[in-house]
Amino acid sequence: MELLPEDLLADILRRLSAHDLAAARCVHSSWRAVIDSHRLMQLVQLPLAGIFISFNDHAFSELLARPVPPSAKVSGKVHQYMPTTDPIPVADHCNGLLLLSCAYVANPATRRWATLRFPPPSFPISWTGFPRYDYIVFDPAMSPHYEVVTIPHLPNKGAKMVDARVDGWEWPPSSMMLPVFSSATNRWEERSFERQGEALGTVAEVRQPWPGDEQYGVYWRGHLYVHHNFIWRISLPSAKYRAIKPPDGIYTSDGQERRLGRSEKGVYLASIASSPGRRLRVWILDESYAHPKWVLKHQAELTHILSHRSCNPEARGSWVMEDVNYHFYSDRFPDYSGQAPPEDRFEWDFDNDDVLDMKDTTEGRYREGITILGFHPHKEVLFLSESMRRGLAYHLNASKLQDLGNMYPTRYDDFADPHRLISLAFPYTPCWTVEFPSNN
Repeated sequence: MELLPEDLLADILRRLSAHDLAAARCVHSSWRAVIDSHRLMQLVQLPLAGIFISFNDHAFSELLARPVPPSAKVSGKVHQYMPTTDPIPVADHCNGLLLLSCAYVANPATRRWATLRFPPPSFPISWTGFPRYDYIVFDPAMSPHYEVVTIPHLPNKGAKMVDARVDGWEWPPSSMMLPVFSSATNRWEERSFERQGEALGTVAEVRQPWPGDEQYGVYWRGHLYVHHNFIWRISLPSAKYRAIKPPDGIYTSDGQERRLGRSEKGVYLASIASSPGRRLRVWILDESYAHPKWVLKHQAELTHILSHRSCNPEARGSWVMEDVNYHFYSDRFPDYSGQAPPEDRFEWDFDNDDVLDMKDTTEGRYREGITILGFHPHKEVLFLSESMRRGLAYHLNASKLQDLGNMYPTRYDDFADPHRLISLAFPYTPCWTVEFPSNN
């Protein structure tokens, strides 16, 4: 292979899967040079491996795993190689790296981890009461390093501010100091970010009357998009940000389910109304204008669709829940069975497998709870949870449902009864880059 011309070697290597291409980078320094110089990793889509789901009162996030060949299988049992037994649920995900609570970063595909040096720089005392969330930014096609940025979110209108003058501030401010951790320097620093465009109003005007539950961020084409009352678009390289207004009517009640995500054509935002009908609406962010705007992509009445489909609620299904917490705390259960259910298939077709039949039946009252688990990163598919019992894949273009299977963790009632809920969920795309993060 060393005798092959570089262009011919690159043409051979670009035919490999992401997993095999990452392995090829480790074979020889000349192969790594060819892969990096031709940016072959950037041309490979990171495949969807499953969905990390954090259930209330679970110490670890569960992985609802898609059937894959054994050679490409990734485990969500990050505690097996982490240096702590403390609860470490997933707090954020970006291109294969997990940001865990307790200041850890992990790559489940390579079983490597790193720590964030703490504490990060603090915000001014006048910001007391602002919830703060950390977001990880990682693009393996551009750099082996990642960054973590801390973003302040507005408290709801019922929360009392330490400094009453804060309600009169314009929001977001024209400039802001944000803590940023860089793996290249292995330290936190304060960076000054400048706002592009206009403020949305004062703090009092932008705050919502109910507690905000939006804290998801997505990375798309060099920008971090963060959802909370509005959308932050943050560029870490240029240290600039913009406030993007949400679609009209998305904050009409506190019972709506809302989720920001990345999918086939960019940045998406979905909402499900709590009113009868469970109206689903999905928008795509169009940034071709001077002022980015949301374009309605899809809308449907989920109650009608879900109440007319045929499904065995007790069937295990094709996707498999790892039951990390059940196995970790096995000593609590005298009847514990450590045997995992057999996998009878190693591929799953997102177009044809486990499609639910839509029956022409008399529609009754649909009583199930619907939670958005996230977007498929490469297809216009929205993942849903039905009362935490079934995982569903809803195709926006065809209004088609696929049954992922039973997603209720084994013996979950013993962990969280009666407060059972999903706190966070992240569709997971493994990254097989081996240089980083490294155990330390």
